[in-house]
Amino acid sequence: KGNFEGKLGTVINVSEREYFQNAMKGNSGMEVVFDAKPSEETFLVLYAPVYEGRQIRGVLIGGISPKEQLAPLLDRNYYEENAVSYWCLPNGRIWASNRDIITTEETLVTDLFKEEPGTVTEIENFMKDGDSVAFAHKETDTVLALHWLSDNKGFLLQVFPDAAANAQMESANRTGKFLEVVMLAIFAMAVFCVGFFYVRELTDVN
Repeated sequence: KGNFEGKLGTVINVSEREYFQNAMKGNSGMEVVFDAKPSEETFLVLYAPVYEGRQIRGVLIGGISPKEQLAPLLDRNYYEENAVSYWCLPNGRIWASNRDIITTEETLVTDLFKEEPGTVTEIENFMKDGDSVAFAHKETDTVLALHWLSDNKGFLLQVFPDAAANAQMESANRTGKFLEVVMLAIFAMAVFCVGFFYVRELTDVN
């Protein structure tokens, strides 16, 4: 019948939900629900059919709260600079973030930059082409990085201060200089060895 009994004994009918209907067909999986009952909050719903023999007698469901369980997992630190992360569905809807935002079925990632057509175009091209991309956001001195998650089931937008990118460049420059010194040392050693054996060969000839 689709009656779900919550932890507090509240009974809610979820028979119209896609996850319930999928489970009753013998499927298991997960679905983002933007208006989960009774709180009307966003949840990641995990579902699986419950069998008695070969008959499906019910559905086992569990919910993961983006604010409580996923937000800490989205925290990222680059060179001591904290990034703001947004976990989006393939269609661009934001459903989880380490920032305290209200997510609804109408909350699109492009809405964050609706006053900046260039940034919106970059995001739309990323969603269409499927290639990871990073670019500077001059208006706020930040860097935006977008990349798809496994199986293209969603993508992650991370916004971190420009200082993190500068620190990364400085680190890369230090690494490059170190490698340059190493290569010069190897070259000098090679020249020394060639010279040494050449002089030795001349000595043997004489």
